[in-house]
Amino acid sequence: MKHPNPSPFSLLTALCLFSVSTDRIHAQVPEQTPLAVEPAVDSSVYAASTLVLYNKNVAESRDLAVVYVHARGLSPDLVVPLDCPDKETITRGEYAKTIEEPLKKLFDERKWWTLEPVAGGRTAATSNKIKIVALMFGMPLRIEPTPTPPTGEVDAEGKPVPPAPDYQNSDGASVDSELSVLGFIDHETKGFAQNPYYRAGRPFEKAALGGFMLVGRIDGPDFATAKRLITDAVEVEKAGLWGFAYIDLARMEIVKGKGYEEGDIRLRNVAGMYKNAGIPAIVDSQVERFPTHYPMGDNAIFYFGWYVYHSDGPFREGAFRFKKGAVAAHLHSFSATSLRSTTDYWVGPLLHRGAAAVLGTVYEPFLSFTTQYDIFHAFLLEGYSFVEAGWLASPAVSWMNIMVGDPLYQPFRKNAQIPRTPDADFKAFKIGVARWGGELQRAELVEKLGGAGEKLKSGPLLEALGLRLWQDLKTTEAAPWFEKAKKLYPEKRDQLRMDLHLAAMLREDGKKPEAVAAFRQAAETYKDIPEHAAAQALADQLDPPPPPPPAQP
Repeated sequence: MKHPNPSPFSLLTALCLFSVSTDRIHAQVPEQTPLAVEPAVDSSVYAASTLVLYNKNVAESRDLAVVYVHARGLSPDLVVPLDCPDKETITRGEYAKTIEEPLKKLFDERKWWTLEPVAGGRTAATSNKIKIVALMFGMPLRIEPTPTPPTGEVDAEGKPVPPAPDYQNSDGASVDSELSVLGFIDHETKGFAQNPYYRAGRPFEKAALGGFMLVGRIDGPDFATAKRLITDAVEVEKAGLWGFAYIDLARMEIVKGKGYEEGDIRLRNVAGMYKNAGIPAIVDSQVERFPTHYPMGDNAIFYFGWYVYHSDGPFREGAFRFKKGAVAAHLHSFSATSLRSTTDYWVGPLLHRGAAAVLGTVYEPFLSFTTQYDIFHAFLLEGYSFVEAGWLASPAVSWMNIMVGDPLYQPFRKNAQIPRTPDADFKAFKIGVARWGGELQRAELVEKLGGAGEKLKSGPLLEALGLRLWQDLKTTEAAPWFEKAKKLYPEKRDQLRMDLHLAAMLREDGKKPEAVAAFRQAAETYKDIPEHAAAQALADQLDPPPPPPPAQP
């Protein structure tokens, strides 16, 4: 993950359409005003304007298109086969020949858009029937950058000196992001362009952005996973998404220095949004990742973290599975280099572990031009669809970002009332936070939710209350609720998680010896389950074991 060169704006093109600008920019995002969020619309309004693209050379690609059209009630007339290479990475020429040009021809023939001259002597779509584009499993993922010319220099041994990567002027991109600007007929492909929908604050149906389209993909390590993204989304929308959130900070300003704090700031903002929304959150504030076998349990609905190259911790080893409908991302420059692996990079592994919607990047995107997690959550939690929230939070187009999952998925679609069952624990917590979540109402919140949790014998509800107090920096008040939750949880892994919370609070309070002892005691107590390794790893982070003696000659 890199930062943009903080040099002045470089205007490589000036294609303007109403409020739409595709000027190429090479600078950090400026300070921003607070978001204004209009009410979401039901994603069914896009049924007649969602284009489904599949690869005719991959049989399962067509099969998935059929599943998706049936599940969402889409128009069969908007299902289009393309004669694409059966590979994830294609050249710029292959993209033009097999995707871009055939689609432009089709849009013309079917009169889906209206093309007109715009500023700078260019041409763009000023209206477009198609709002959403859904790419099916089997469609190419990324457009490889045009190679940088040789430097002509040689090193001391006479070998050619390879050119340094020119990330800012790269014409590499995700197929998804490049397709979003299909209606800008002759746009510049080097570098990135400003996203006209970024922070627009309204459903895309009301945005009036001419030819710009929101593009997502239903994809994954295999066909079965891709198909599951559709069925999970449709099922979860009926009752909503309920459970625990996990946030993994990286403290990159410590690891890499000043300038990298943006990622942690955005994740801390997300934690605040969960707090206000009544979603209990486990926040790892240490440099290290959640360790292998960390006992996340069965109710993980969110994971957002950064910053290692490949899937790590509970997402790489062990039996962990997300709860159905979960939304996840790990911020790393190459998190979506490939979607076909269940261990390499991040997007594929998170999908493999059961997530239904995952954000990622296919090449170096620069930190400030990744999908910004706090803005994404601001809209997702207000009921916007996955693809709307993703593009509202992405500053750049013709760039590196992707959104993998049913584009129309609305995990927090607004209902008239919260249904009573299932997930009563999490619903009770949300209602309690809505009623007594104010700073001056903490005592009432504790009384009401604590009493309800004890009466219902609910481990999750008491854990959620402890997490809320922990977020308020009331560790002394939080500890008893974790102890009570531990007695109510029947599974050892959940009991262990309570002990890890207690030890982590000691660590955050600067009580290192007590924290080490608590982690080691937990490792010993739960040594008969695989998750004990997480407690041992956390103890070793604080108190590393001595190195092994050197081998004898």
